Amino acid sequence: MVSSNEQDPIVLALALAAQRDDRAAFRAELHAEVSAICDGGPWHAAFGVDQVTDLALLLLQENGTELTVEMANGSPALVVRRAGVALAVLAVETHAGRVVSLWAVTAPAKLRRWHRREEP
Repeated sequence: MVSSNEQDPIVLALALAAQRDDRAAFRAELHAEVSAICDGGPWHAAFGVDQVTDLALLLLQENGTELTVEMANGSPALVVRRAGVALAVLAVETHAGRVVSLWAVTAPAKLRRWHRREEP
């Protein structure tokens, strides 16, 4: 389920496309020269619509996760959590109605402040 505290229509469209596994809708929000930078894992950088879509959906479609839209360092972001534990935060930069860059944080030490305590 996608929930949103921030009303950025482009970022919300990305979240909904990821949730629905709708690659075409996800790609439609990306600028042709989009880039993504990731701080860890098998990917460190991705360039172009195909590579960025692959990286983003890999991070956003973890099984058993919750996807939310929140603010991160002043930018709208996609936040992935499992049982309240943050797995990834993807800050989204847009220009002229398209996503031009994603900044993905996956390093556990950097994600601690993003954890949410699950209520029993």
